[in-house]
Amino acid sequence: MKILIPILATLCLGLWGNIAVGEDDQATLVADEVTVDGDESRNEDIQEYTFDSKLKLHQDWTVQNSFRYDLIANKVATAGLGLEYDAQCFNIDVSATRRFTESGTSPPQTTFQLTVALKGFSTGGASRPRNTSCRN
Repeated sequence: MKILIPILATLCLGLWGNIAVGEDDQATLVADEVTVDGDESRNEDIQEYTFDSKLKLHQDWTVQNSFRYDLIANKVATAGLGLEYDAQCFNIDVSATRRFTESGTSPPQTTFQLTVALKGFSTGGASRPRNTSCRN
């Protein structure tokens, strides 16, 4: 698996550069290569592949994930998974992210997040109209 990820990512990114597929409201896949060298005032060089995807499961439900692979360390840097419920008046987002690398003296860690946003109270979200119908 350690060898398969860099080979596939190199092949895809080498052929197409930045990849963004399916940028409609149903599904999105974005892949990119990030390279930062020591010239940008960093202690270490960075070379990573990133993959992000989002899939609308239903009118209100969306699942999303993210993945970063460190090419210098030759291992997964982070991975995340989230589920979002987007109703007319509120939004709920539940996610988990795992950082597999050490950061200074901080060991690898998993972060869980719950976000609740009420739309119409300056959250930046807008209520969207619903197409509903009643039948007798």
